[in-house]
Amino acid sequence: MKKYLLLINLIFPIFLYAQGIENDGAIIKITTGATVYIGSGGYTNASNSTNTTHGTIENDGTISLTGNWMNNATLAINKVFTNSNAIIGTVQLIGSTTPQIIGGSNPTNFENLKINKTNNTDIVRLDNTMPESNGYNTIGNGTNGVLTLTNGIFSLNSHRIVINNPSNTAITYSLSNSGVLSETYDNGSSTSNPLPANTCTSKIQWNIGTSTGTYTFPFITALRTTVRFVYYIPSTGAGVGAAGNVSVSTYHTNNLNYPYPSDGTNSVVNMMGYYVPENSENAIDRFWIANVSDYTTKPSASLTLYYDEANDLNSIIETNLKAQHWVPTVPTNGYWFNTPVGLVDNINNYIYNIPTDNTTTCNIWVGTNSLVPLPIQLLSFDGKCTGKETMLYWTTATETNNDFFTIEKSNDLKNWNVVTTVKGAGNSNSILNYTAYDYFPTIGITEYYRLKQTDYDGKYAYSDVISIKCSENSNVFSIISIFQQENQLVINCNNPEALPFNIDLFDVMGRKMIPTKYYSSNNALYQIKIDISGLLIGCYMAVIYNQNTKISQKIVINKY
Repeated sequence: MKKYLLLINLIFPIFLYAQGIENDGAIIKITTGATVYIGSGGYTNASNSTNTTHGTIENDGTISLTGNWMNNATLAINKVFTNSNAIIGTVQLIGSTTPQIIGGSNPTNFENLKINKTNNTDIVRLDNTMPESNGYNTIGNGTNGVLTLTNGIFSLNSHRIVINNPSNTAITYSLSNSGVLSETYDNGSSTSNPLPANTCTSKIQWNIGTSTGTYTFPFITALRTTVRFVYYIPSTGAGVGAAGNVSVSTYHTNNLNYPYPSDGTNSVVNMMGYYVPENSENAIDRFWIANVSDYTTKPSASLTLYYDEANDLNSIIETNLKAQHWVPTVPTNGYWFNTPVGLVDNINNYIYNIPTDNTTTCNIWVGTNSLVPLPIQLLSFDGKCTGKETMLYWTTATETNNDFFTIEKSNDLKNWNVVTTVKGAGNSNSILNYTAYDYFPTIGITEYYRLKQTDYDGKYAYSDVISIKCSENSNVFSIISIFQQENQLVINCNNPEALPFNIDLFDVMGRKMIPTKYYSSNNALYQIKIDISGLLIGCYMAVIYNQNTKISQKIVINKY
């Protein structure tokens, strides 16, 4: 196998390849001061099964091209550029071709990359076909390399660009003429539905490590409105871990905040609090997703979020804007942190002084109306028989302006009576547990309970309904309680004989809605969770039976 060396040096500082270059194994060396112009044919690192090393470039000068840049090397380790000295070169994408593609079956490790198109509406687009296991397109190494955005739109197109230089000057941009376009719906998401959640894989990953300073992720919309994300790490807030990085994406939603976002591990599942009315009208129509990864201790940073005033505000009075972030929890999959934070500059359209610390587990952010924030989070509501009394208990993760709770009871799901009231905490960011008693349950009859939460201003909301049947004899097979927990039906049984038992679920027409569930347990107390994500809202009949006893109980499935 032969390799060919093409040396371009200062004797001939300017070279023109109008028809493009296809490199099938050559080593191209461009020395300091030399510029290679490549026309509409672009540059292609060719795929050749007999030449597994493929072409490489040592660039100490400049490559300017108007065509596409394609790395089709067979091996993932070939990312085009090599460097035997401290000098790094630049690839400059120019001209009016739009979109101009950075693609191929493998990523490229650019040293410096410059976007300098003829028009500020011209697009350079990532379009690689490689799997993520092959890596990402990168810029720079651990000490240098710059992404320069002079003119035009750099569209990530559901791909990630990695900045290896930890300096906060490793991305430079012209605010009025350039920026990075994220704005994609990935993971099968769309504005038609809240889920599946949008992973928005159009990310800038900045390998910051232990560095500090102001890091600007210069996102723009397709109409070039800035929606940039600013991550400020003070000198006292540096992270621990040289491999630490921050990856960010952002996208516009519809006015219901569809699709909900995901950071790849945690997904938003509501724009309310669990069991609380939908509140998307008080959230702007944009999310920012910031993953802080690979640190031993994460940085303590503050954020600035720029929004598109013309399209994101959702009729919210701009001076009332603050920010809230999603908190992932078990079992409800998360809630919105109840205290909006930050300050707003309604002239320049950004929310700033948003604090984060090194304990933050998830960084999905949204701007909200600070007068009506995404509200109280009820983690659970359940009950059980204790002798001749019914104990009701519930847990809140956060509370905002919460005046009191009311326990209500019904025998027919139509007529409700007050059992008792319990004072709320007002405002809280801590998990709080509450307990109340129904001292006069109807023994042997299924009774239904719901929790009503009332704010200081008189606004209220209801939990899902739970059902409880207290028996005089605790030594018989019985249902202790049934309640809904998101998309699951939770059934607590008393099974003192530890006999196997079955569960069927029927609709009001008597049709079986799920296959018969069979359970075998050696425990007297047993909890079952049944997936009800495929069922519609409405009334159903749960039938639970063993060889000696059959129990039927009406249940209500609500929105989840």
